[in-house]
Amino acid sequence: LDITDRIRIGLATGDQDVRQAVESHRRLIMEETLALAIDEAGAAETGAPVPVGDGQSVRIRIEKA
Repeated sequence: LDITDRIRIGLATGDQDVRQAVESHRRLIMEETLALAIDEAGAAETGAPVPVGDGQSVRIRIEKA
């Protein structure tokens, strides 16, 4: 990826607090990462597990748009 590339972020979590945080900050996340979309499509199956918060985790997939 180049620094100016637009991306799509796949994000999957079973944790309601993490889900609410992503929704609350969706616009900021998209602006800062140049993302065209944040969705759950494919992230649960192919995303990399990432620890966040106090023991929560998410699976994240990033692809060039």
